[in-house]
Amino acid sequence: MAEPSAPKAIQAGARQERPATPRKPLTLAALEPAKRPGAASAGTEATSEAAAPPEDAGSGPGPGAGSGPGPGPGARAAEDVAPEAVRAAYLEALKQRVLASPRSYPLAARRLHLEGDVVLEFRVRPDGSLEWVRAAASSGSGVLDEAAVAFVLGLAPFEAFPDELPQIPLDLRLTLDYRLAAAR
Repeated sequence: MAEPSAPKAIQAGARQERPATPRKPLTLAALEPAKRPGAASAGTEATSEAAAPPEDAGSGPGPGAGSGPGPGPGARAAEDVAPEAVRAAYLEALKQRVLASPRSYPLAARRLHLEGDVVLEFRVRPDGSLEWVRAAASSGSGVLDEAAVAFVLGLAPFEAFPDELPQIPLDLRLTLDYRLAAAR
């Protein structure tokens, strides 16, 4: 018997709205320091629609650096680096919230001894609400895929972006694993 396939994407606004829980805006002080600005942890990738700085933009002498006042064009100002660190810390905190939240194993999947990894992609708006969620790579089971999408939808809204972060929606990609041994 074939399982129903999971929907490609679910619009966050398509579900029945629950009463909004008040969320305090996330501040820079509340964020854990990131290991490396812009680095995504194993199993996750994060992107935003904002253009990233050029790969060759770094500190130190660059083209046109000389003895004049201020940094040369090859130097990056401290305020340019700070949003990258804030972004990385926000995404890491968001990822940890999703992965650390308890989730139930679907009963139908448990009965059929289904296991797998679901790669999810979702977009978070600056206010912490979800724009969309989708299973980017299936576990091979529509039951597990749908459960993973519903799980993330149920966690929303997330914390609002800190003021230091550009107010542009952020995309996050992470893997949820479903293992019967871990579900006991």
